Amino acid sequence: MHRNDPPVNWATTERNGIKFSHPRNMIIADSTPPNWTLSYWEGGLQGEDSLEGLELIGLFWFTDRAESEEVALELVLEMAQQENSGLRWDEVKEKTMSGYDVAYYEIELEIEGMVIPGVIAAFTGPYGRIIMPYYLKTPGSIGYSLQMVERVIETMDLSAPSELLVMPSYWPTDGWQYASPAQMGMDPERLQDMVDAIESSSFSVDSAMVIKDGYVVLDEYFGSYEKGEQHIIYSCTKSVVSTIFGIAFENGLIPDLDTRLLDIYPDLVPENPG
Repeated sequence: MHRNDPPVNWATTERNGIKFSHPRNMIIADSTPPNWTLSYWEGGLQGEDSLEGLELIGLFWFTDRAESEEVALELVLEMAQQENSGLRWDEVKEKTMSGYDVAYYEIELEIEGMVIPGVIAAFTGPYGRIIMPYYLKTPGSIGYSLQMVERVIETMDLSAPSELLVMPSYWPTDGWQYASPAQMGMDPERLQDMVDAIESSSFSVDSAMVIKDGYVVLDEYFGSYEKGEQHIIYSCTKSVVSTIFGIAFENGLIPDLDTRLLDIYPDLVPENPG
């Protein structure tokens, strides 16, 4: 999808189907996501004024797992505030920019007594990704930052992703991370067919989860059952315990697969010893 040509004093950077125009004085680099965005993050670019360092421009692009533009913005702002308590923002606003329905926040970032005004926005592109351009500058104003974000959106050229995103390996001690089916080499239409079949079936199903290579690609709930509710897991316990014992045996932590839990935890007394 082609937009307006960028100003003559702007340069263009492209990543994974997103052409991003920016002032030529910016040094653009890939933006590595912190852990708190890995569930949604697909990529990012950020540029900093090469002379003063008081001007930032960039964008993230997220998977549609973030559910909506406003959810994506709130995620970024709340987590960013944990890293910098001087970040403030007002109520979300909406505006049509280059044909897109854009949600945005006016923000202020205070660092060592210096207040940097800016704007961070979000819209859903033609290929399902939530694209989040932002701009901050001092001296500057909210109005100028909004104009810069609008100009970035006007000059974006969006096409289908052409690069294979390699998802990083991780150990899910702090919670499972999410990825889109396409990221994990799965057909999203077949997963949706499964969800549709469950919803139309007379057989009662409360939830369904699909995990591929350590990433959650489907997490659906049916009927009155909602995410976060405690739910008896019945025979799933057997599968989990069997997997744990298999790993322990493979690593030489137990002598054989006939080892009992009470052999590992001799100080525990079962409530139903029979």
